[in-house]
Amino acid sequence: MLGYSKQSYYKRIKIEEQKDINESLVLSLVEAKRKLWKKGSGRNLYASLQEEFMKHKVKLGRDKFFSLLRENGLLIKKKQRRTRTTFSYHHFHKYPNLIKELNVSRINQVIVTDITYLYLRNTS
Repeated sequence: MLGYSKQSYYKRIKIEEQKDINESLVLSLVEAKRKLWKKGSGRNLYASLQEEFMKHKVKLGRDKFFSLLRENGLLIKKKQRRTRTTFSYHHFHKYPNLIKELNVSRINQVIVTDITYLYLRNTS
């Protein structure tokens, strides 16, 4: 068949079937673990399942594990962090708007500044 022997053809089919069985086993283990441990990270989940993988003789690397979780929607999605730029309901002093009633008639008569929000990450 297309330059391959019957033996290699059937061996490939057997490998694919075993791969599907292993993937379904891994997914069932992950779902069982996630019922108990809902917000655990993927790396910790992978490390905690290593003993189960050895017991069932499943060889699965970290990257393939993450790909499998991603394909089946089992990765925990990160929450989007948003900046709250305007929060007027605080207990600090609120300064009055001094230029509200001012009639601006020429250039550079009023100078206004803006507050820029920057996220600072701790890199240590």
